[in-house]
Parts: sequence; structure tokens; C-alpha cells
Amino acid sequence: SCNAGYSGAVAAITTSPFYSSTCSAVTCPGNSRGASVVAGCSCNAGYSGAVSAVTSSPFYTSTCSNVACPANSAGANVPLGCSCNAGYSSIVACPANSVGANVPTGCSCTTGYSGSVSAITTSPFYSSTCFAVACPVNSRGSSVVAGCSCNAGYSGAVAAITTSPFYSSTCFAVACPGNSRGASVVAGCSCNAGYSGAVSAVTRSPFYTSTCSAVACPSNSAGNPVNEVPAGCRCNTGFHGTITTATSNPYYSGRCTQNACTCSNGQAATGTACTSNGLAKCTACNSGYTLSGVSCTASVSGLAMCHSATIADHGQEYDSRFKAENVLDSTWQGGSHNNGQTWLTPNGQNSWFTLKLASATTVTHFELLNTCNTPYNDRSTTGYKIQVSSDNSNWQTGATGSLVKCQNIQGSPVKITNAHASNVRYVKFTTTSYFSAGGGLNYFAACITGT
Repeated sequence: SCNAGYSGAVAAITTSPFYSSTCSAVTCPGNSRGASVVAGCSCNAGYSGAVSAVTSSPFYTSTCSNVACPANSAGANVPLGCSCNAGYSSIVACPANSVGANVPTGCSCTTGYSGSVSAITTSPFYSSTCFAVACPVNSRGSSVVAGCSCNAGYSGAVAAITTSPFYSSTCFAVACPGNSRGASVVAGCSCNAGYSGAVSAVTRSPFYTSTCSAVACPSNSAGNPVNEVPAGCRCNTGFHGTITTATSNPYYSGRCTQNACTCSNGQAATGTACTSNGLAKCTACNSGYTLSGVSCTASVSGLAMCHSATIADHGQEYDSRFKAENVLDSTWQGGSHNNGQTWLTPNGQNSWFTLKLASATTVTHFELLNTCNTPYNDRSTTGYKIQVSSDNSNWQTGATGSLVKCQNIQGSPVKITNAHASNVRYVKFTTTSYFSAGGGLNYFAACITGT
């Protein structure tokens, strides 16, 4: 017999292949579609049921029957056509992630989604490309819809909107905080000069952490009103130097070094008593010297104490052998021209020199030895003026007078009273007249009367 789904018959014959067969596949019945019953048939659109192969005519069974019109519609059946009942519509609603009345009138992607919704003729009768927008630059998160937060070092917020680019972002880089410098926290901030620490970006307000703190004034210095390098540090009393801010460790440059005072013929001041580096200031004197203010002065010919001094300035000299510094030497032994122990003015001219004492002090009188330019005996001072000052600018006349030519050139000095004895640091001696070729002196000192 022909198999199920096949029609025909099989008969025996005497010749090869010794049978005759008319078994052929039955076509799909009405209201169904397919190649054949054997290959499989499906009910047509609008019909429900199934088609099965059997071994007896018509070699199939079919339950494909037309489907009745569904609820809220009317008509004979679906294949013949159904219409929606009054008050019902077949319009498709807007899909997920979109808003609008329905697909035909138009749907827009929901806030935070980009794309579009289009109507099509096949199920589900729309095409949607509404996808969640990624978080914008300078922010983080899975999408704008899920929520974005500004990156570390940025302040602001990200909000979803319905127009391109479908978000609004106010994430801006935070400026470098106080006591630091740089373009922004994100670009990098460095502590200002004089401050140590660091600035880091964080995600919570104020969107940075800063440990920039002022460095304390270094050893032997102090600040006012606060003891910090940025506010300014001064060396303590007894120290000298300069402290300035710096951007690298230890965040300042310079140092304060202990002052070193000087003292001729005695002990120099130390510690806080030495208020300026290099200052000539004595606190005790060697044997044979007496402390006068801040100087150690020695007795000249045992009659008085004379102040240590240097030459601050001078006028023209005869030549380099007869310089003003020679008047500081109290050991004149005669033969001054040959020994270079005298000061001489140029030929036919008056001149001057200025003594500088270690500090302003009392000068009760002046002591000097005239010159005769031994052995030529052709020069000697005959007229003089002596002026005193505390600042080398404002002068008072301490004494004027005359000397006998070529007398009092060695031994005990001539004493001349100072009319302005107090607060003297500078003494200016000027020749106003001279004997023969010029003037000069063998010795000159500013002194205080011994007690």
C-alpha cells in the first residue's frame, strides 16, 4: 500500500524491477499551503488547525478552519475580513523608551535617549532606535538615563533632556584652591612657594583635597605676626641672613647665621650683644686699653685714651708714600720722609682727611704731631680746621687754630680741645695754611680725657 500521504497503487510484474508503482505525494488540501502533505502543510493565514498524512483516501486529514473575528471586531471570519467595532482602534502605542500618543501620530525618544521611532507594516508595526545616551566627557556612569556624576576634580551635574545631545552638563574643572597654583585641579595644582603639601581631585564637594600648609620659619628666625615663611621670617637678634619662599623642599631658601663682631685690642661682642654682622663692638679690653663706648682705646704718652680709627676719606696727597693712613701711627721716630711715617699735602696745596671711629662716642680733644718733612724741613702745617660729625654729612667745627712750623713733630702730642665732644664718629682735619712747599702731619687722633 502507498504510505500515508501518498495516493496510487503497487502491482507485481514479471520484468525488472518486477513491480509497477503509482504512489505519489498528495498535494496540500484547501485552506493550507506547502509542497505536499508528505513534506508538510500549514493552515493558511486566518485559518487554524493542522494537516496530517493518512493511508486512506484522500490520504490526509485537515482541521484548517477559518478563524472567527476577534473580540471588539465584526465580520464573517478573519479570512473574509474583520473590522474593529465602533470606539476601537488598531493604532499601535509608542514603544518603550519613547513618548507620544501613538506610532502613527509620532513618538519621540524619552529624555536621555537618542534615536527615533518609525511606523512599519509588519509586527510589531514600528521600528525604534531609542538608545540610552552615554555619559558625556568629564563625567562617569553607565548612561545619562541611569545617572552620570562629574569626574573627580569637576563640579556640576548632568541632566537628561529631549533634544540633541540629549543631556545637559555643567561639569567644569574646579580652580586650584587657596595657597596653591595651577590651571585647575584636574590639570594639576602645586602648593605656593612657602607651603608644603599636595592637592588631589575627589568626587565630592569641594571636589579636591588640599594639604598645602605654610612652612614654619627655620632655626634662628621668627615671623610676625605668625611664625610662617609666607608671612615673612626675620633672623633673630644676634643672627644675620635672609629667608625667602621657595617651591621645592624645604620650601624656603636662605638661612640665619650667627653674627660675628670685631674688636681691636679686646674681646668682640657675641650672641645677642652682636647686633650686626661685622660690627666693631668690644665688651672687654686687653691690658693697657680701656672700654670707651664699644671701642678699646689706648693711652698716648700716658696722658689720655684715644679712640681706634680708620681713614674714611681724604683729599689729594703728595704721593702714595705720604698717604693719610700714616697719621694713625703714633710711633713716629723722625726721618719721616725716608720712613714713610707722615702725611703730606701736594706741592703748594692744602688738603684734608677724615677719621672714622668704631662708633659714635665722646671725643673731648684731639692730639696731633706736626711735620717738618725731616730731613728736608721744607713742609709744615701752620693753620688748621677740625670738624666733627655723627653721620659724615652734618658737620660742626670742633676747633680751629695755628701751629708753629716744624715744632711738636715728635714726643708728646699737641692737645686741642673739641668744642662739640658728644656723639662723634667722624673727624675731619683740614690744613688751612702751610710753611714753604706744603703741609702735613706725623700723627692725629681723637681722644677722651683719662679718668
